[in-house]
Amino acid sequence: MKRRIITIDEDKCNGCGLCIPDCPEGALQIIDGKARLISDLFCDGLGACIKTCPVDALHIEEREAEEYNEAKVMVNIVKGGENVIKAHLNDKEKTEEKFVVLDRNGERLYCTGDMGRYWNDGNIEFLGRLDNQVKINGYRVELGEIEAAVSDIFPENRSVVIPIKRNNGIVIIGIVEGKLYYDEKIIKKKLESTIPKYEIPKRIFNINEFPLTDNGKINRKKLAEEYQYEEENNKEKTEITTPLERGLLDEYENILGIRVSVDKEFFSIGGDSLNALKLIRKINEKYNIVITIKDLYENASVRKLAKRIIEKTEDYNEGIL
Repeated sequence: MKRRIITIDEDKCNGCGLCIPDCPEGALQIIDGKARLISDLFCDGLGACIKTCPVDALHIEEREAEEYNEAKVMVNIVKGGENVIKAHLNDKEKTEEKFVVLDRNGERLYCTGDMGRYWNDGNIEFLGRLDNQVKINGYRVELGEIEAAVSDIFPENRSVVIPIKRNNGIVIIGIVEGKLYYDEKIIKKKLESTIPKYEIPKRIFNINEFPLTDNGKINRKKLAEEYQYEEENNKEKTEITTPLERGLLDEYENILGIRVSVDKEFFSIGGDSLNALKLIRKINEKYNIVITIKDLYENASVRKLAKRIIEKTEDYNEGIL
């Protein structure tokens, strides 16, 4: 039996990640700066990701089923048996959240909060905590991995990474207990050497002392409420020099739902392939020009894209296009 799956030309792949949002969850990830197919099971072989690859690195290939070790399912890991507790004492809400009952035999199972994948060879692959993973611009992000990277910079301080909701999705912020010994830009530069760009926190804050829960753990929920990221409170100065830049800036902000600087790269401030296609369509309609995904990728800031549009317009007027 044959299956259609995606193959990646690593020599061409530039690790831009534009293919990730258009790939069924779990199949493609950016690892070591390259796109990798990490699960054959979730690859549908339809090739939606190919359309958003600007460097023609992705292709469809037919393979025999025995050529790869296919994962059966990705599941929540649960526990059962005599040693499993029956309920959380005096906490009905948490009991209902953490326990499930099998319809076939009435057995009570405890949901561990861990996520795993069962493979054909009998191995169970641990994929991390369900409550410690979020999806940012199409990427599945493990918060614990980011926290470990921040802790390496501040080994004597406790640090946490939390997701914050905003109009168009989620951003990640880092919070360090105690004094920050480095400027925020330096911290982000250090993080670039250990984790992918899309995992780097949007902001890094410090706090004198973390709030704690009743059982002595860091109160992440309270931190999330206190540090609810307000983009309007962190506006960057923008120096608009032309009406074209003003118009492009408006489109960037409308698509992303945040305040944008003219020199910020579209894909570094929350832009993904879907938003990129929307932006290109809006710009082409507004200025009667043909801007491609490659143009946006190579000229991702408002200022650079404005220059590219002027170049294309001049070429057209001279009869080159």
